[in-house]
Amino acid sequence: MKKTVSLAYFMACGLAFAQAPTVSPTTLAFTYQYNNASNTLASKVTAKLTSTTTAMYVIVTPATGWLSVTPVTGSTPLALTVNANPTSLSPGTYNASIAIFTGAAGSACTTANCTTVPVTLTITNPPSSLLLSSPSGATYPITSTSVATAYTLALPYNSGTTAPYAEMDVSSTADIIPFTVTTAVAKAGTGTTGNWLRVSNLPPPGAAPATSTSGVASGSSIVPVYVMLDQSTLDTLDAINYTGTITIAPVTTGKSSSGSTSSTSFTVTVTLSVAPGQPSLSSVFPQKVPVILASPTITPVPPILTLFGDNFFNNGSWVFYQRPDASFHPLPTTWVSRKLLTATIPVADLTFPQVAANGETWNIIVVNGAPNSVPANSAAQSSPFAFSVTDPTQPYIQAVDNAASYLSSATQLGPPTPNPPTSVVSPREIVSIFGGNFGTNSICSNTPTSFPDGNNITQWQYPAVIASTTNLACAAIGVTFQAGSGTVYPASLLMATSNQINAIVPYELVQYSDGTPITVSVSIVGVTNPATYNVVKMSFDPGIFTFGGNGQGQAAVLNVDATTGAVTVNGNANAPKGSPIEIFMTGLGDLAPYNTPAQQPPAPLTMVDGQVANAQATGPVSLLDNSYRVLIGGQSAPIFYAGTTGTGVAGLVQINAIVPPGTASGAQPITVEIGPVINGVVTARRSQTGVTINVK
Repeated sequence: MKKTVSLAYFMACGLAFAQAPTVSPTTLAFTYQYNNASNTLASKVTAKLTSTTTAMYVIVTPATGWLSVTPVTGSTPLALTVNANPTSLSPGTYNASIAIFTGAAGSACTTANCTTVPVTLTITNPPSSLLLSSPSGATYPITSTSVATAYTLALPYNSGTTAPYAEMDVSSTADIIPFTVTTAVAKAGTGTTGNWLRVSNLPPPGAAPATSTSGVASGSSIVPVYVMLDQSTLDTLDAINYTGTITIAPVTTGKSSSGSTSSTSFTVTVTLSVAPGQPSLSSVFPQKVPVILASPTITPVPPILTLFGDNFFNNGSWVFYQRPDASFHPLPTTWVSRKLLTATIPVADLTFPQVAANGETWNIIVVNGAPNSVPANSAAQSSPFAFSVTDPTQPYIQAVDNAASYLSSATQLGPPTPNPPTSVVSPREIVSIFGGNFGTNSICSNTPTSFPDGNNITQWQYPAVIASTTNLACAAIGVTFQAGSGTVYPASLLMATSNQINAIVPYELVQYSDGTPITVSVSIVGVTNPATYNVVKMSFDPGIFTFGGNGQGQAAVLNVDATTGAVTVNGNANAPKGSPIEIFMTGLGDLAPYNTPAQQPPAPLTMVDGQVANAQATGPVSLLDNSYRVLIGGQSAPIFYAGTTGTGVAGLVQINAIVPPGTASGAQPITVEIGPVINGVVTARRSQTGVTINVK
């Protein structure tokens, strides 16, 4: 009986001893990002037995330093704390297991008495991210801030100099990361709101900068991004500080080799400091004004000067005049653009005794600096430009303009050959000379006089003297053109008033090369000093006459009915598409020789200055150069004649053209170009813009 009890006891104890624990959870998985500051990894496992008296033991297999368990023994329920220590471990996957068993300590782990908990530790690389830096020794480096992803960049710009640029280098911590670069600017001052900030993957001068770009960064190389400034926008900015932002952002394309890509973007705050450089003054209009005489009946108007140059600033450019005594006097200044200023001369400054009664010469100077800057303490000033205050009893010229466009020069297309900086005249161009004290107080109109041409045929021409039986002062007016110290050529006169003379540029100027300086003189019989004005000779200076008489708006164009030949005025009637029109101009250069129809055989002759065309005496005389083009609504118009008008003076040009069939209806812009195409490059000069023709 005793043996039976002992056997039952041992059987019971043996069964209890061999029992395998149940665990929760049955597996453990730890993850850790390499070099993460938070490196404490812990978890819980609970082991249970049906017997509350049976001991359980715990071991880690294989024995590894990174995995630990506490406690290592205890009874049910046994709560275990599991710790994984990733310190010094490289990225990768590490495996171990926790064995929980019953029986004596050190017993072998079998399925009968042991349960294992697999443990996995996965150490990953941190997400790949972009890196931003400047090259060593950069002139304009980016500077870090207290925010890890924020940088600053300072770009100073002194107007009139080459705009600075900076290089930023983009790379990644490991993987390949596509990225974008975008720019934005904040409005400041009174200038433009346009984006002055540009970026490019190439350095100047071969760069094509834009407001955004992109690239692909990697851990093995850098991608340079160049920060540049848009010159056309710079030319509109005030002399203050501006702020812009560059954002470099990764483009998510999927999983990287490290398992992820950081979405962190970088921002670079760009500070642009615009400082006014030395201004340049190329011309002043008008170049002279008369002394103002006191009058009880006339209230004088302060003359306004237009100054052309560069580096003019809205808040930093000031105009002064310097008198012969070397004293400087400020003028009220208005900023128009980086290349244009206006200044008003107070009436008092042009009235004796503030100015010499018989006039004097001033120097006009532009000063850049803070308000109230004066030439005496400012290094940033233009070279002086000579300006005349003339004797009010003497004639003076303020402008020589195309009589059709009322502009001092047509527009140069293509490479200038050369590009004239001042007023332009061309042979046979009808010009308007503006000024004052031209010797008459009424309108003097000239009439053609007869002369025999080389074929002894009676022709007619406007002479260089205006004959008048009612106003003898008209005959005292004379206009000449002279190149340097060469021959003085008198100009044929069409009309004159006290402040305007319409004349025809002598065709003899055709012998001089383009760019030759020409002196225009107006002389009055009985007056000691003639008025002079400097212009430049060019082969062409086209202008379209307008019905408004101001060089703008409705072109002086006649519509022609191709069937009946009837003529209507464009504007009163619209020109049908595909119909002929007649355009009236001046400044298209010299004329071809003509043959007198009555002469047999005819001898080719050159129309003299001021000669009038005549269907019987000269016939239509074509332009010498046939490189003319007419554009209507941006489309090229076929031309079937260009030369003298029916009874117009040589210099008044008529172009017969066809309205392109594809032209839009309504008011369409019309321009005329003339000049050759050399090696595929247009070198023409174009008539004024702002002129229209009405199309049906």
